[in-house]
Formats: sequence, C-alpha cells, structure tokens
Amino acid sequence: MNQSISTVGKATTNKPIYVNVNKKKSTISFKLHIPHYRQDRVSIIGKSYIVELSRTSNNSRCPACGCLSQSLHGHYIRQLQGSEIFNHSLTLLVKTRKFRCLNKHCLRKVFSEDHSCLASPYGRNTLEVEERIREVSLKTTSRIASALLYGQNILCSQSACLRIAHKELYPKNRGSLPVAIGIDDFAQKKGHVYGSVIVDQMTHRPIAVLPCREGDELEQFLRDNPQIQYITRDRGRNFVEAINRTLPGVTQICDRFHLIKNLVDALTEEIASLSRLSVHKQTYSYPSMEECRAKIMEALYGLGDARHRHKLNLFVQADSCIRKGMSITETARQLGVHSQVIWRLVRHHTGKDYMSDQQKSILKHVDDLALEISHGCTDIKKLKKKMGSKMDAIAISAATIGIRNKIKQEQQEIRKYNKNIAERKNKKHASIRSIRKFILKGKTDVQSLTALLKNPSIKQVITLGLRFREMVNGNIRQWSLENWIKQAMESDSKAMRAFAGGIKADQQAVQNAMDIYLNNGLLEGTVNKIKAIKRQMFNRASYRLLNVKLIAFKT
Repeated sequence: MNQSISTVGKATTNKPIYVNVNKKKSTISFKLHIPHYRQDRVSIIGKSYIVELSRTSNNSRCPACGCLSQSLHGHYIRQLQGSEIFNHSLTLLVKTRKFRCLNKHCLRKVFSEDHSCLASPYGRNTLEVEERIREVSLKTTSRIASALLYGQNILCSQSACLRIAHKELYPKNRGSLPVAIGIDDFAQKKGHVYGSVIVDQMTHRPIAVLPCREGDELEQFLRDNPQIQYITRDRGRNFVEAINRTLPGVTQICDRFHLIKNLVDALTEEIASLSRLSVHKQTYSYPSMEECRAKIMEALYGLGDARHRHKLNLFVQADSCIRKGMSITETARQLGVHSQVIWRLVRHHTGKDYMSDQQKSILKHVDDLALEISHGCTDIKKLKKKMGSKMDAIAISAATIGIRNKIKQEQQEIRKYNKNIAERKNKKHASIRSIRKFILKGKTDVQSLTALLKNPSIKQVITLGLRFREMVNGNIRQWSLENWIKQAMESDSKAMRAFAGGIKADQQAVQNAMDIYLNNGLLEGTVNKIKAIKRQMFNRASYRLLNVKLIAFKT
C-alpha cells in the first residue's frame, strides 16, 4: 500500500516536499523542488537522507569572461548539508560539472558551474543552514550553539560556528550614515582596560565597538564620519578632547543622567560632613544694607491709596522699560496700556510726583533706615529715637514691616535650631542613602534630615542642588544656567563651587542637554548588553566578536 504525504517545509527551499511511503517495502521517497536543479536519486543511510542533485541546464558561463560554454571537461561531487526532514538529517550530493572556456583569449581554460543560489563558494552547508547556524551562534556561545544545532540534526563544530558568525560583520546595505551618535565607555578589565561603544541615535542601533576610549581608533571613526552633527556623551575628558580635536564644530550634548549623578556624588559627602558638624550652635547675621534697602523700597511702593499705588507701580515699570532702550509704543504694548498713558506718565514727571506725602518722607530717609536695621536695630521705639524728628513711628513701622518680619522669622528658626542641639547629639545622623534620595526626589521622611535642613549652610547647598536638578529635567525655565553658576560659585560650599566650576568648563554642552532631547539612555542599555555578552562568553570575547554579536544582533 502506497501512501502519499504532501507538506511544505523549510528544508532547502520554500517549495513543497512530496513524500511517498511504501509500507510493504519500508521505503520512502520524496522530491525537493529546487529551481534550476534536478533530483536524480534518493537514498537513506541510518537517520540521514541522501539526495543527489544536478543542474538542469546543459551549459554554463565562464566566471572570468562570461562566455557561454557547453564543452564538458569532467565532473565531481560536491557534498552539502541541508535542513532536517522529518527528524532526519539531509545530505545533498550535487553533481558539479567542469566546462572548457571556448574563448581563446580567456586566461581561465577550465571552470566549474556556479552553485551560488544553493550554497556559498567553498561552503559545506546550504545558504539556509548557514543562516540558521549564524543566528544561533550570534545569540549564544559556540559550544552551546553546536549542541543546539546537533539537536536539529545539523552538524557544526564550535570553530565552524565561530567562523560562520564572523562572516559579513557589517550588512551589505547599511543605509544612511549616522548624523547623531552617542559615545560611552565600558570596562573590559575594571580599572585597567576600557573600550568604547557608539550608537546611532536615529536608528537606535550600535554601529561600532572600539578597543579604547581615547587614541587613534576613536579619532579615526570621527574622521571617517564628518557628517555627524550631534554627539551625546558623559563628562569624561577623553571624549571631549578627542571630539574637539577631530570635529570641533559638532554639537556636544552632556547626558542628563550623568549630570544628576555628578551632582549627587559631589553634594552627598559635603552634606554628610555638615551633618556631623551640625551639633554646634548657629549665630544670626543681619542682612546687608542693600537687602534692607530693597525690602524698604518694596514696602514703600505698597503704601498709599489704590490710585497712588497704581500710578506709581505703572511709572516704575514704564521707566524701567524706557531705560532699557524701549520706545513709548513698545513699552505700552508690553504693559498692556495705551501709548498716550505712558506718555503722560513719563513726560516731565518723576516717581515722586506719584507718591503720597508719607511715601515722600520715607523716601528721603531710606538709606538711614537700611543702615540702622543692618546694624541690628529692629525695635520701633529705638528706630524712632535714632531717627528723631525726621520720621514718625507710624511711617517707620509701615516702611520696615517687611524686613523686620523676615529678620524675626530667621531669628526664630535659629533659636529653634539651637534649642534642639542637645536632642540631636543623642540621635543618629542622616545616612548617605537618605541624603542621596533627598537630592534626587526632594522629599524625605527621615527626622534627622528634616532637622538638618534648618542649618542655613546645608539649606543653601540643598536649594542650589534641587534647582539644578529641576533645570536639567526641564521643570524650571525662568532660571538660566549662567545665573545658577554665578550663585553656586558664590556659595559657601566647597563641593558646590567645585561642581559649578566643572559645569562652567562644559557650559555649552550642559545647556544643550537642557534644550535638546537626545541623551545617553541608549548607550546605557547597550553597555548592559555588552556586559551580558561578556558574561555569556566567560569574558573571553574579543572586540571583533563583540562587534559581531552586538551589531549583527537582531533583537
């Protein structure tokens, strides 16, 4: 009884495989439909099918001159390994004919017919089997790949798996050249040997693994790709110097993650040190004369009735705009009023013209009041005694209410802080972990850290750090990086000044990090993939093999 089975499998072609089973004779026959090939014979040896193939055409072209020839010189059998069929290995015996070249001027007298559609030159596997070996070898080690392929009835040694995996490191059609890239380093040997990985920011694919993070290899890569416009990096000086030497006009972008990390690393130890010194009592220092004068002028503009306050504030704003070089029309447009209103306000008038009598009397003695308050005199009776008949107590109270309340509040905080010194001596200091968490998130439930924030020095450091973090994350737009650097350089914290100095040296790249969306997140994921490959290869993977496994990886 004969039974015919028709199935579609991936043996050597996508064409159907026709199988004929004879149960009485215990024989099996099938036919592989391979274009341009004729199946001559099928036999079985153990668990292996042997298929003999030959070309259907009677001629072939010379690979040297392209001349068509039918003059047969001889033949030989080429053995190829195919994909399994019904849990049996498949061996293809391809009859390969040799032809004489009929072109008298051709240097090649004898040539073999072409089998490039079936296997690669000098290959022992079909193209399909070779591709399967490459896919398995790229995703695991050569030893495991050989064992897995053996389970699929494909015989391939460990060295053969490596050799096939190394073929065609870069695809033939790589597409467009990278315009935006990211560079990061990774440790081949921690503390001694470092490599670099480069990722295309547009395609999110790694494009190179270099055996160093400085030197000729990195500069050569940058020289070979002059079309690059954007480079994301960390703050390592090796990358900065190489980029500046090779592509000085490229836009460099600092990685936001590394900026925050550098901030946390710089401030954590500083805050922990201040925390250990926080058992000492704090003394209050009165504000400067300039700060007192600004607060008094602020209170001055708020005195009088609504009509005086409105006109005075409008005049101050208009006068400020005009002093900056703006015209009457531009000033009116910015303030949202008619230009005639601005003209009537500023023409032949000063700020005193819109002040009440009380405001005018206070304005004459603003400097005297600011001087006395900066020297520690905040009591109304004492201020009245020092001012004499120049001002009455009501005017003094109205003018200094803002600065006196501020001083009172700060003094209360200092007194409360000093009162709890004895209690904090017996308590644990804030841990490094809680300090880092607070800088990163801005919130804490740790009581020791909450009490620590009452220290003015620590509060200043924390405020500047949180403000920089919000600027990097794009949550604060009204603050400029230049102003932040100026304030940080003027702070009392040595660590903050050192960090601000580093930011100033790389200011343009840091500003680009705040304005451009690109970052090094892709690089961090790629470095993790490299570490996984190194562990898989027992840290014995060469840079060429890393390139193969990383760049040709399809997942």
